[in-house]
Amino acid sequence: MWEWRIFYSESQKPQWASCIQEMLYKTPMEVRVDLYYNLHSTEIGMKIRAYSEIYQLLEVKILQETKGYFELWEKPINQTIELIEGESLFDNVVMSLKKSTQHVIQNNKILEILYSGDFNVIQIIKHRRKTSINGISIESVMIEYQNKKLMGVQFECHSPPLLSQFMQESLAIPMKKYSNISYPRLLMGM
Repeated sequence: MWEWRIFYSESQKPQWASCIQEMLYKTPMEVRVDLYYNLHSTEIGMKIRAYSEIYQLLEVKILQETKGYFELWEKPINQTIELIEGESLFDNVVMSLKKSTQHVIQNNKILEILYSGDFNVIQIIKHRRKTSINGISIESVMIEYQNKKLMGVQFECHSPPLLSQFMQESLAIPMKKYSNISYPRLLMGM
């Protein structure tokens, strides 16, 4: 999916972001804890979604293409981790990546980073509301990490022109003013 995402502090909240929060006000809020792996790469994202001792879903996102303000991300790995008793979360993640038969090149790159130890894991608590309008996914999120809070907005769609039209005409978002910040880039700045 093509996406555009930004993060900002409460004091730097753009005026148009309030409109999105109002639009999503009646949407149920999802609260979850994710473990993000900072792999020091702007092109690979990895997390354990909705992390808990019993539920662990490994997600890997790979940047495929950039077009204008938008990025095309693919999720080649979206699988429940088989927990092996007595093994660490790290060992379980490594075993899951080794077992995956899709995107072997990216998996090997991730495994190389994990084995090198050149990564860190960041726990992020998400409070998010999400809806879809005319095929465009709209998300408003507040994240908490390392005693800090950030707000964020994401738009996602199969078509960059449709995204651009919606964002500029319906919400009057001055996209030139903002840098698209994926989670991998956000993590690298932490």
